[in-house]
Amino acid sequence: MTDEPTIKWYRTPIDKQTLQKLTARSDGWGFAHVLGQLVLTGALGAVTSHAMVHWPWWVAAAMFYVYATFYSFLGLSGVGHELCHRTVFRTRFWNELFLRITGFLTWTNFHHFRDSHFGHHRWTVFHGVDLEVVLPLRVRWWNWVFLLTFDVPALWLTVRSAVRLGLGRFKGPWEARLFPESALKERRAVARWARVLLIGQAALAGGFVYFGLWPLVLLITFAVFFARGLNFLVSFPQHAGMKGDVPDYRICCRTMKLNPILRFFYCQMNYHVEHHMYAAVPFHKLAALRRTIEADLPPASESLAAAWRDILDAQARQQLDPGYAIVPTVPNRVG
Repeated sequence: MTDEPTIKWYRTPIDKQTLQKLTARSDGWGFAHVLGQLVLTGALGAVTSHAMVHWPWWVAAAMFYVYATFYSFLGLSGVGHELCHRTVFRTRFWNELFLRITGFLTWTNFHHFRDSHFGHHRWTVFHGVDLEVVLPLRVRWWNWVFLLTFDVPALWLTVRSAVRLGLGRFKGPWEARLFPESALKERRAVARWARVLLIGQAALAGGFVYFGLWPLVLLITFAVFFARGLNFLVSFPQHAGMKGDVPDYRICCRTMKLNPILRFFYCQMNYHVEHHMYAAVPFHKLAALRRTIEADLPPASESLAAAWRDILDAQARQQLDPGYAIVPTVPNRVG
C-alpha cells in the first residue's frame, strides 16, 4: 500500500493487563463459533434440499428464503469479516483454512477485501482517503427489490470483478492505492483466488447439474445472492448517517443492541465502535470490551429499529443539508 496520511485515532485508555486479556485469542471459541455457524447453515440447507424435492413448492421456497438469509452471514457481513481480521482462531492455520472455505462459499476474494478493509480501519470514513466506505451512504427503494429477492446486480458485479481480477486487471484509485504495480505478490494472490472462485464455482455447478443434484446449484453456487435483506439491515448501520473526517471512532461508528441470534450470526459486529477502537479484540469479547470502556462511549442504539429510524431521519435531513450528520455526545471528544 502506498504512503497515505497517518491519522491519530482516539482510543479509550485501557490498562495493559486488561487489554492483554481482551485480545487473547482462542481456538476453542473459534471452532465453537465457526463450526456452529457452518453446521446450523448446513442443517438448514439439508432440510431445504429435502423440501425442494418432496414438499410443496411454497414450503420449499419459504425454507430456501430462511436458509439463504442465514447463509449470507458466512460472508463479509459475518464470520468472513472476522476471519479476515485473523482474530477468530489463535492458530493462524485454522483461521486461514476457514477463511478460504467461507470465502469460496460466498464468492469472496478475501485477499482483496483484507487489504481494502485494513485501509478502511486505518482511515475510517475520511473523505478522499477511505474509499471502502464513502459517506454519506444512501439506500433507495429499488435496492430493496434486489436485497429481498435475487440480487442480480451483486451477482453481475461479483462475477465481472472476479473475471477482471483473474486477468490481473486492477483499476480505480482505491485499487491503485491498495495494489500498486510494485506490489506483485499481492496482485498475484488476488488474481489467483479470483481464478479459484470462477473455475471452482463453475466446475462445482457443472458437477451438480451433471449428477442431477440441481438443488445444490441454488443452495451453494448462488445462495449468497438471495435474501440478503436481513444481512443488509444489520450491517448498513455501521457508519450510515454518522460524521466522517473525525479521528474519533465514537463519532463515525455506531454500536447498537441486537438479539442473541443476530449477534451470533453477525459475529457481534453490532459493537462497531468497540471493534474499530480495538480491532485486535476477538468478536466474542466485544461485549466485555464494551463493559470495560462504556463510561467513555456514547449510548448504544437501543435496537435495530432505533438505529434505522436515526439513519432514515439523517437521510431525510441530508436532502436539505448535504453536510448534516449524526454527532453523538461523548466525553472528551476529539476533532
